[in-house]
Amino acid sequence: MSVTAATGPEPRDIVAVVGQHVTLMPHTGDRLRGVCPFCGSAVPAFIVRPAHGTFHCLRCGQGGNATHFAAAIDR
Repeated sequence: MSVTAATGPEPRDIVAVVGQHVTLMPHTGDRLRGVCPFCGSAVPAFIVRPAHGTFHCLRCGQGGNATHFAAAIDR
């Protein structure tokens, strides 16, 4: 009998998840930016880092991974 490590949930593509709610534009390097869906600021201060699988709003401070985004947007 072989024992294998249990794997967590499939990693979610941060760009696909966020892109359903935010229009993302190229920013510096591999980063993307858009208007934050949480604080409603008109300034595109919402940064997505696909290589790290994370997002962060420079205005309201909301951040995390694709799972955090999906949970927060559903509230």
